[in-house]
Amino acid sequence: MADKTKQNNFHEDVWMRGTPAYDNWAKSTFHGPFSVYEMDVAFTRVQDKDHWKNPVNAVVEADEVEVTRAAVAFYTGSEAHFEAREDGRVNVWAEGYYNAVGA
Repeated sequence: MADKTKQNNFHEDVWMRGTPAYDNWAKSTFHGPFSVYEMDVAFTRVQDKDHWKNPVNAVVEADEVEVTRAAVAFYTGSEAHFEAREDGRVNVWAEGYYNAVGA
């Protein structure tokens, strides 16, 4: 079992992350139109920096909205909400894993 004191980043929670076997699997496994690898990259951009299971509150580029929506749902079980900004980017927030599962 993983050391719970180190689970502050999604990358530390996933067995074998960063190995060729994981990367090959993640790049060839799809959830909807996006690979697990694409969603992993997108989620890493928006996850809470203290703990990945916390609520999401971040800013993404407008062309990252759909992969971010899929990634937040995939990793947290919560729905991502978006709001356009004047600078062309998009605010994103979601209740996060802890709140979505009632933990």
